[in-house]
Amino acid sequence: MSLTYARTFRLSFETPRPGGDVVIRAELHHITEDAAGNVTFISGTQHEMFRLLSAIATDPVQFVDPTTGQQHELTVAAIANAVTEAVRDWFPDEIEGEFGPEPDRKYIVSQE
Repeated sequence: MSLTYARTFRLSFETPRPGGDVVIRAELHHITEDAAGNVTFISGTQHEMFRLLSAIATDPVQFVDPTTGQQHELTVAAIANAVTEAVRDWFPDEIEGEFGPEPDRKYIVSQE
């Protein structure tokens, strides 16, 4: 007997323009496992899903932190903001520039 299930392959937060609404996009694959739990097939993208962050911002999400084992509940907006800030922390490692002042902390790569 085999089991086929959907799995998130790619997740992105897309902001078409500064101050614009964020589009959350997910692409799903189908994974097939045999009776022993061995993966026998991974499909290409089978489904694409889109949501506007503004439409689901206050929806609660319960999850377990894999580093501590503790259960948490956050809103979708809080999770999206945390991921965005984590990625912004990579900027100095990848791109020459500096963060501007609060509150928006734009990452400035050139000024004229």
